[in-house]
Amino acid sequence: TLVVGFAPGGPNDLVARQLALRLSDQLKQQVIVENRPGANGNIAAMHVARAQADGSTLLYNSSSLALSPALYPKKVVEPLAELTPVTGTASLPLVVLGAVLLGLGYGPVTPSSAIILVSTLPARYRSLGFSVKQTGVPVGAAACGLAIPALVADFDWQVAAWALAATAVAGAVLCQPLQRDFDEGVRGSGPSASTSPLGSLALVWRLPRLRELAIGSFVFAGIQMCVVTYLVVFLTETGLGLAAAGLAMTCAMIGGLVGRIGWGWVADNLLAPRRTLALVSLLMGLTSLGLACVGPSWPLAAVIAISVAAGLSSIAWNGVYLAEVAHRAPPGMATAATGGTMFCTYAGVMVWPAVFFLTHAASGNYVASFALVGLLGLAGAGMFMRRLPG
Repeated sequence: TLVVGFAPGGPNDLVARQLALRLSDQLKQQVIVENRPGANGNIAAMHVARAQADGSTLLYNSSSLALSPALYPKKVVEPLAELTPVTGTASLPLVVLGAVLLGLGYGPVTPSSAIILVSTLPARYRSLGFSVKQTGVPVGAAACGLAIPALVADFDWQVAAWALAATAVAGAVLCQPLQRDFDEGVRGSGPSASTSPLGSLALVWRLPRLRELAIGSFVFAGIQMCVVTYLVVFLTETGLGLAAAGLAMTCAMIGGLVGRIGWGWVADNLLAPRRTLALVSLLMGLTSLGLACVGPSWPLAAVIAISVAAGLSSIAWNGVYLAEVAHRAPPGMATAATGGTMFCTYAGVMVWPAVFFLTHAASGNYVASFALVGLLGLAGAGMFMRRLPG
């Protein structure tokens, strides 16, 4: 039996199932995958540690298990003392190289698209245009969520990886006929200015409105990642079935898709962009505080409703924020301003999920973690409600 410390359908589970197939072929007997999610893999680790030590029960877990003795107040499993390492399934240098290459490919997309949208969109459609562009993120995530597990199940993970690579190359090829028109449109839209990476950060920090947007994105991106990363695990640990928890996450993503377009329209037609961001941040805070109250007694309809609300706020802020950054940038510096603020955005992606996890580890529950995220949202709302000069 190969015990997996995470829910079915995730990356650890997909790799474990491929490993089980290979082991079954080599050992000439069936290897069964058994999912025991929860407590960051510690439930599975405890099960394996207490199983008969005859080599028939194996654990497939992530490297985070090594941190558990230091993070959890009650020692659940001492990995080196109670478990025997067998082998790894990934090469750390290759994983790091892959992450760097993905970042180099993904990083320039938003700053370069900002200058294109600024030069082509009428001002009255600015927020809506940026928001429609940002819907590609949840749509792409949903498409991968449907396609990748099916490819892995029908073929193997290498086929799925090659399919992703082929899709990216095909997208680049299809964009080539449009490149010249976009480049000429940007060159004809007015003067542009170049700056160094550090110069982009200095530009953002020097201008109060850009600095405010950068700080806001640091908070918003962190809240978004906490919701996306932990919602399913949190709901399953409160007693909701995996299918129902997955449905809640799907509804949250749909809420994010609708919200991105909706908030873009609101910022163009009803409220100023800063006021729109304040309202979105307020909803982030309130829905996160609501998630902190979710328990086993909650009906599924209520869980779905608050998940949709979380999606409408925590996953829907991006377009209005990027449009406002481009609008507030000095002439010809939309790309530099977007790059500088996105540095803070990705910093939030790295920092706040880790803080969320540490808060959960220290408190032993998700109440404190979601309460912390809720307070961040309320603080962001207060910041955008302030009056700024200029």
